[in-house]
Amino acid sequence: MTDNCLPSPSPRFLRGLQANLRYWQAQTAVINDDIIRNLDPDFPNVLQVVEMGLVLAETWPDTAVLILQCFFWVEGSGRVPQWQPLVEKCLAVMPTPDDWLEFRLLKQLGQFQRIQWDLDTAVNTFQQARVGAQTLQDDQAIAEIHMNLCQTLHRQHRYDDAQAAGVKALTLFTESQCRLKATTMQSLGHLAQEQGQYDLAETHFREALNLMRNCEITSITDITRTMDALAETHRAKKQYASAIQLYQEIADLLAATTEDEDKIRVNLNNSCYAQIARRLT
Repeated sequence: MTDNCLPSPSPRFLRGLQANLRYWQAQTAVINDDIIRNLDPDFPNVLQVVEMGLVLAETWPDTAVLILQCFFWVEGSGRVPQWQPLVEKCLAVMPTPDDWLEFRLLKQLGQFQRIQWDLDTAVNTFQQARVGAQTLQDDQAIAEIHMNLCQTLHRQHRYDDAQAAGVKALTLFTESQCRLKATTMQSLGHLAQEQGQYDLAETHFREALNLMRNCEITSITDITRTMDALAETHRAKKQYASAIQLYQEIADLLAATTEDEDKIRVNLNNSCYAQIARRLT
């Protein structure tokens, strides 16, 4: 908490800025591939509104909410380097204590740090967020932090610590948190895969897919990336026909998305494994 915010502006200016912030909150309340495509040309406008909203104590809460809602847009469009400083500033200029928003901002900051491979810093940020979640006495918030620590510690090849964090997250998530449980299960699959435990990895990936397919809200890329990981497990077990079948299903699912890098990788892998399978027959 700081006193960096400026004194109150004119009522007319404040009403206009608040109306702008709430307009963009409404536009970003739900984010998917189609919405990202439609909104993307306006990203500079959102950036400007957030920068202005962070200057004033009166608009800080609405600005914090907008920052949080834009996470998947920012991540999906590769704009994390532009957005992360806004998250940091939002935390720095918080005009009055708000434990819930502070927790969510710290969690988002840690995720952005992980995306950019600033892993030690991300771990420290998630540990700060875990303290906040414990202050809130919110088991689901605590579980989310363990899930994020699992993903981050995995990238550091701290397999035992990552495994413990993932298992802890699964014990805390309720049945309704199927998407987050699926994400955690996927992380445990990657841990097993990298340690050569392919049968265990396959089990985790299949459990993750079952959870995702039963979720009311999930994304195509969540499903296809888990299918991709499962295909890689089949490849490691030399089950090339199963891997090829999965890649064909993935390509069909990705056809209507904007995930061009995923499409290229899947097509290359599919072609490669098809050639291997032909040589073996």
